[in-house]
Amino acid sequence: MRPDAAPALGEILARRYRCTDCGTVLTVVPRGMAAALRYTLATIAMALMLWGLRGRTPAQARRATSPLRCLGVCEPHRWRSLRRWTRKAERLFDLPSSLEAPTVRDLARRVAHLLIARGPPDRPALHRAFEGAGLR
Repeated sequence: MRPDAAPALGEILARRYRCTDCGTVLTVVPRGMAAALRYTLATIAMALMLWGLRGRTPAQARRATSPLRCLGVCEPHRWRSLRRWTRKAERLFDLPSSLEAPTVRDLARRVAHLLIARGPPDRPALHRAFEGAGLR
């Protein structure tokens, strides 16, 4: 996976384990996947960076990161996932719980900066956020 590659759908193998004492089921997925989300953490980081830091519209961020071309007929210019991901960013990326910003987009900008800081310093910012998303 590379941030400059065309968006594509893929499959992952998830292992499930059932606790023999309580019966709880635990699902194990590869590093970089978020629980119950369709997109990888790297893709989410890239979308938040495009929207929050580079000022792209939600539609532009979606075209750059999502392989799905079927959009909602009521709001084709919006992508509600950006706001949901931004609000969950502390848990998704294991960030400090003290993140605050006046708007959700400003918060996405702060998240993008933190993810860029995690990435390798010898790469462009988009690559750094993409790779920094999987590091904790």
